[in-house]
Amino acid sequence: MEQILKNKTHKRLSVFKSNIAGRNQSGSITVRHRGGGNKKFVRILDYKRPLKETALVISIKKDPKRSAFIALIYYIFSNVISMIIAPKSLKQGDLVAESYLQLDHNINNKVEIAYLEGFSYFLSELPVGMVISSVSLNVTKRQIVSRAAGSYCVIIKQDVSNQESKLTFIKLPSHKIIKLNNMNKAVIGIVSNIDHNKYTLKKAGNSRWLGIRPTVRGVAMNPVDHAHGGRTKGGRPSVSPWGRLTKGKKTVNKIR
Repeated sequence: MEQILKNKTHKRLSVFKSNIAGRNQSGSITVRHRGGGNKKFVRILDYKRPLKETALVISIKKDPKRSAFIALIYYIFSNVISMIIAPKSLKQGDLVAESYLQLDHNINNKVEIAYLEGFSYFLSELPVGMVISSVSLNVTKRQIVSRAAGSYCVIIKQDVSNQESKLTFIKLPSHKIIKLNNMNKAVIGIVSNIDHNKYTLKKAGNSRWLGIRPTVRGVAMNPVDHAHGGRTKGGRPSVSPWGRLTKGKKTVNKIR
């Protein structure tokens, strides 16, 4: 482990990303109150884990661009270094691997599988009630669901009645229930850094370091700058600077 960290080959997995300050490709501001902040390097993470072998966890790191911790892993046989999102209980020296469905061709039954945290499984391998994270929505695409700090999904049902399209029902962190193909992949365990939401900013400078600029109240502006400007008391509900309602409006269209 010390030799791998000393060679600093994992530094190549970090790429600098410039701050766009809330602007789109045409230069227009699409997200207000963004700009400045410390320079940050984006870590290139492996969301697919294409290597079908065991990897050793070298270290657990903090990624400045995401809330969860990341794990630096080393594939022993392929001599490859990669980074993945670290589950809560994963620590230095642990092993992570891909688990594939094993069938006994004589009796056509599944072989018992040990469910280890940090391992990547097919949804068909996991039982009902299992806590998972980093779930893929498509068989060929990367894992995109439940990657934030402390988030997780729960398997609530396995539908094997239809042999052509076997489905797995999972409950998302938003409590919404979706159905996915059994051949989609997921990682066992809750995402690390579960105390991320307890962090409080100590001073105004902390927000500026994060690239968050000050927010000015509409009533403190002039009428030309905001619909609430001019120090007029009341007269209309709360609106955005462009006159759209911000409180009490419907957010979901009712399907009839």
